[in-house]
Amino acid sequence: MTSYTMRQDVPAEPHSSRRHKFYKSELPRLREHDPSLWADEPAVIATVANRLGWIDCAQWATGQIGDIVSWADTLVANGCTDVVLLGMGGSSLAPEVCRDVFERGDSTPRLHVLDNTHPGAISAVESAIDPDHTVFVVASKSGSTIETRCFADYFFEKMQQRHGGNAGQHFIAITDEGSDLQQQAGERKFSRIFVNPSDIGGRYSALSYFGLVPAAACGVDIAALVNTANAFKSHSDAATVEAGCPAVDLGIGLGVLAQAGRDKLTLLASSPFEPLGVWIEQLVAESTGKQGVGILPVTGEASRSAYNDDRVFAITRLESDKALADLAQRLRGDGHPVFEWTVGGPEDLGAEFFRWELATAVAGVVMGINPFDEPNVTESKNKTGELLALVEAGNDLEKGTADGTHDGLALFGASDFAAAIRNWAGAGDYIAVLAYGAIDAATAQQLEQLRDALGSTSGLPATLGFGPRFLHSTGQLHKGGAANGIFVQISSDTEDDLAIPGEAYTFGQLNACQALGDYQVLQARERRVVRVEAGTDLAAAAGKLAASL
Repeated sequence: MTSYTMRQDVPAEPHSSRRHKFYKSELPRLREHDPSLWADEPAVIATVANRLGWIDCAQWATGQIGDIVSWADTLVANGCTDVVLLGMGGSSLAPEVCRDVFERGDSTPRLHVLDNTHPGAISAVESAIDPDHTVFVVASKSGSTIETRCFADYFFEKMQQRHGGNAGQHFIAITDEGSDLQQQAGERKFSRIFVNPSDIGGRYSALSYFGLVPAAACGVDIAALVNTANAFKSHSDAATVEAGCPAVDLGIGLGVLAQAGRDKLTLLASSPFEPLGVWIEQLVAESTGKQGVGILPVTGEASRSAYNDDRVFAITRLESDKALADLAQRLRGDGHPVFEWTVGGPEDLGAEFFRWELATAVAGVVMGINPFDEPNVTESKNKTGELLALVEAGNDLEKGTADGTHDGLALFGASDFAAAIRNWAGAGDYIAVLAYGAIDAATAQQLEQLRDALGSTSGLPATLGFGPRFLHSTGQLHKGGAANGIFVQISSDTEDDLAIPGEAYTFGQLNACQALGDYQVLQARERRVVRVEAGTDLAAAAGKLAASL
């Protein structure tokens, strides 16, 4: 069970006065689901009002546990060995975290998460499963997400070739009432459709069907997750300005600190909670990165001896993790704000989901932004659509003329890679590596080394995102937040492309259009960005770039 104690060092002013205001006048409104906390225009207020179901989601989930567990037990009884989750962003990250935090039992199916349109990534999933004993989970709130739709069409055709009219029995859907996916799932005779409450946004859906159904499928104790979330919420509901609430204080502190220039949220955690960082990254970046402001989550970063004064630290640790406790103490001694709390077993993940959802919503109030929309995500989607239309018309993608080369790699946006990083880097900036390709363990390691080299040589925070997945998370911050990002995009080709049923473009072309579209939108927003064409070896390209630094 989560320990509801929190050490925190935040500025006395303006934090204390802002905290008092929030507890006295704004927290009661949040508990009442008042959308005007985050908006003042009637149309926006109406939209926000339909995004606050997460507040009571754990209570709703309590009544669904029996049905979900029964369904998961049936999978095992029917000999299911693999579950493939087809989803993006909020529809995929929470189950992935659950899978990685909890230990898998010998008899439970393996969960594979597919959120990468590169043909190599799709082929890797295909080669890892036994299709006759696999269930595909198609997860999309709207049902119109291009990646999820293409994944579903691809694998449904594959299963039709094996099982004919019974192909739908290998599929389930998680979606909203009235969505395109709900209709299609009915037409294709999916074995089950889980209709999620429509008033829950994607990145706030960890404790809804989107998070719980795939988690249960791979043996996660979802009852324990929901119980700890409800316990944390009960504690939060009872909070007063005198007693405080860890999540509320975290949100107020993050908002105040971001406004004071400490907008780089560095996430540290004990094992087995490290995977939680990628979910927090999406939640915080996409919720706060807009209107020229935002909080940059930094997760998985190599430890440093010293940090710049734009950092704030959030530490999730086991009571027994003395090394992390000592690090927290050192960071405080160096003058950095540190939020720190202890957790018990993996079941406390449910409480962490709610902690961060509440904290992020509170930070939005403090920062004066709407944390429930993602206005700039649409830019990359639209640009991808424009490029795909050119491909469908039989045209080649116009990538432009390279500005330079580096060890055989074509560079766009800069003629010299290392020089560009040196010349661009400045106080308050961050560097983001944006990788498009099939990401296996070796490739991920090379990209991590590039990220670490960029961070250590520049002294700046450095992040790593895998495309097109990050387009549904940190991509919002990259384009809608402050213009303090330096972007290194690395895209790779494929030797073995895959057709998409019913489309005039392939997965390789879709992935290429997503990468090029992302680059063009960053350029249009006058961001500092260098694009690197990696050929077919993404890992080797990352190694070459790291060596140049």
